[in-house]
Amino acid sequence: MKLSWSRVTSLFQAWRDWINPIPLIALALILLFGGLMIFGDEGLLTLRRLTQTRHQLLKKEQELTHRLDRLHTETDRLQDPEYLESLVRKEFGYVKPGETVYQFPDPTGTAPQPTEEASDEQHPEHHGK
Repeated sequence: MKLSWSRVTSLFQAWRDWINPIPLIALALILLFGGLMIFGDEGLLTLRRLTQTRHQLLKKEQELTHRLDRLHTETDRLQDPEYLESLVRKEFGYVKPGETVYQFPDPTGTAPQPTEEASDEQHPEHHGK
């Protein structure tokens, strides 16, 4: 069977009558805009990523707020002379002149122990005894 130009045009005309191009164009536009809504710069995937980032930042903000509150509390406590004295004694092993220091071995070996030399340097009039 030989195809002539008239036969091709008649087949094309029959195909065009059978398939309406308007729904195909509408479907193509829906697919295009749907793809842009999902994968575009302002699409759903970007929205999801930004939402996750927002939640992470809010969590970090909450952690930093709690830390700031603890630091404010510690700053307030450092204004108390009794607390400051106990902190210096505990952290640095300071003793007042005339005090007797008893050192006991730490069973876990984790607590820092003031040395005899450190006591002599901190209080030359008191030789750690």
